Amino acid sequence: MQAVYDFLPKDATVVPGHGPITDKSAIKWHIDYLASIQKNVKSAIAKGLTLEQTVEEVSMEKFGGYALFGWVHPGLNIPAAYKDLSAK
Repeated sequence: MQAVYDFLPKDATVVPGHGPITDKSAIKWHIDYLASIQKNVKSAIAKGLTLEQTVEEVSMEKFGGYALFGWVHPGLNIPAAYKDLSAK
């Protein structure tokens, strides 16, 4: 995603697979969200937190501006990151 973001000109129009046509700031939001998940989940794992504790701790409300966040973030994204990062 970072390579795509860096490649696009500042005035690029982005047509996502879901949602309205936007600009490249939408890509930056996703980059920031994923980087924040990685950082926060790594920190939780380093503290020895369980998956359930990590879901509670890594709430990241500042990224909660879309309708499915309350389901996708704690139910899919945090568990997937926890599984991937705890296996390393």
